[in-house]
Amino acid sequence: MGRVSRFGWFPGIGVTGLCLLLAACGGGGSNSAVGVTSGDGGGEAPVAKTELAGSVAVGVAVSGATVTAKCESGSDVPTVTSNPDGSYTIEIPDDNFPCILKAVGGNLPAGTAALHSFASAGSTTVNITPLTDLALALALKAQDGRSLTDWFAAPANWSEVSAGLQAAIAELRTLLETQGYTLPTTWTPANLLLPLTEIFTPSATPAADTLDRLLEDIADAIGEALETYDGVLAALISGGSFPEAVQEDDNGGGGGDDEVLAPVPAAALGDNPAPSQGEFLTLVSQSWPVAIYAVPDGSESWYGEGSLAIGGTTSNWTMELRGADDSIIASLDAAGAISSALTPFDDQDLGVSIIYHPGQVFINKGVATSEHLNTFVEWNTGLIEGFAGGNGEVKFRNSMEAYGEAVPAIFADLAGNWSGTGQVSCTGPFGPFTQVTNTAVITVEGTVSIDGQTQLCNGVLPQVISWGGKNDFLIPDPEETDGSYILHLDSGNLANVSNGKFQIRLNADMGVKRMSGFVPDFFEMNNLQKAQDMGN
Repeated sequence: MGRVSRFGWFPGIGVTGLCLLLAACGGGGSNSAVGVTSGDGGGEAPVAKTELAGSVAVGVAVSGATVTAKCESGSDVPTVTSNPDGSYTIEIPDDNFPCILKAVGGNLPAGTAALHSFASAGSTTVNITPLTDLALALALKAQDGRSLTDWFAAPANWSEVSAGLQAAIAELRTLLETQGYTLPTTWTPANLLLPLTEIFTPSATPAADTLDRLLEDIADAIGEALETYDGVLAALISGGSFPEAVQEDDNGGGGGDDEVLAPVPAAALGDNPAPSQGEFLTLVSQSWPVAIYAVPDGSESWYGEGSLAIGGTTSNWTMELRGADDSIIASLDAAGAISSALTPFDDQDLGVSIIYHPGQVFINKGVATSEHLNTFVEWNTGLIEGFAGGNGEVKFRNSMEAYGEAVPAIFADLAGNWSGTGQVSCTGPFGPFTQVTNTAVITVEGTVSIDGQTQLCNGVLPQVISWGGKNDFLIPDPEETDGSYILHLDSGNLANVSNGKFQIRLNADMGVKRMSGFVPDFFEMNNLQKAQDMGN
């Protein structure tokens, strides 16, 4: 793909020049609305309004986000909600501009509190993405050093911020080139405002040489670095570095052996934990990004981030699963199915706790991969998982932080010699128990060498377990609500919690809590201590 020279800087531009670049001041895109009384006839003169539209996206569409506008005039503008495809439309009186926009909630990834953008007079298309957020943050840093959060709470110095936005976008563009990102060929020094004004529809599988592809590449890099967007933003504003672009292999398709795969976030499933059947179908009727982590031999191009689309009616619901290469794995409707189900999720209050039951969307027209789709949806965790084929030949889910064959960056922090305690009874499960010290040596290459004793003294040790296949994952811990994670190695199953060989449980900040596994007897390491870092 062709690249634009990073040396194509622009001359200084004042407020007037910025006005021309961001949109011709005044003019196009306005609609008329009645609401202001004229001075000479007692009638009502039209109030000119602009219908501002754009996409809220982070590499995938952000659905259900609340979009708020604050304008220099100080007048209130009603909030709107982004659509399933990430689009939004908001009407703003022309004399309110310029405005700052903020999107919160919906299915914004964890660690992304809000995204911002900027609309000048005459703007008609304004996207709200990490690119617009980063550019505005850089403009504020250069202007008065305030954060986006502080400036949105009490915006001021509108002209200065507007004038500085042009330079901030150029700075961001150069930074991304320096860090190895492939920019859209249309984002040139002469078309610097493309991230703000480009009309696009976010896709789970964006085409190359597009703004959507760049957004996904940024999301991939943040995920590969095991960072959050908010963390990356804070580091950049404080003078830190921005994650380098993930370098993909040359194998093409969706799942090359060395490809680092993007995290796939949990779904935003509204505020009703016990919807009716119709409400449930309406809620899940959209295209969801999913990680396809198990495929049959010969279909490796499906492996990676695909999509699951749900739709139809309560009498004939539909599902379509697509691979990472955008090919259709299965596309089914419930009419004429051998068996099917459309069951909403619900909750059961036990007084001391609430049990959440998953919903199900199921269509069975045979045992072949293209004839059988089963999906489960959890309201409380946002987990969407399931399989295609009567024997689960293709497995998929969201809520994936890292997966695939390339070793994630977390192993650089884990690398070292670990020890921890375990309870052992060689005479049987009823004891007596004694405490032993077990060990694990972890390398940056993703290997874990464990030794010691299993709970009933029947394990096969020492043993080496490695990251590197389609049964290795880093996912949110479904048993916790504090932002914890589980790293699975050689998972036997991924129905919430692995029953595979080895797990490393991590805090929300990726600190290690404990290690355990089945080899085949239960192996545990509690009260962990890291004796020696092993470096890169």
